[in-house]
Amino acid sequence: MHSPTQLHHDPRDDLIPLATAARTIRRDERTLRRWAAAGLEVREIDGTRYTTLRQVTAWAAEHGRRRGRADR
Repeated sequence: MHSPTQLHHDPRDDLIPLATAARTIRRDERTLRRWAAAGLEVREIDGTRYTTLRQVTAWAAEHGRRRGRADR
């Protein structure tokens, strides 16, 4: 039984390597490296860059592929 203070674990908040995140959202790993350079929150552990799926999907929604025509 869970204690009342223990929150439900959400797998979207787990750290995953950038390569795995790229495959999950069907983007090239180089794109995620560019996003990281532009400000996507990443954490480096033993030379591997990690992020969360929640951060990647939020970044993709805001900065991802452009659909339709650009505003004029």
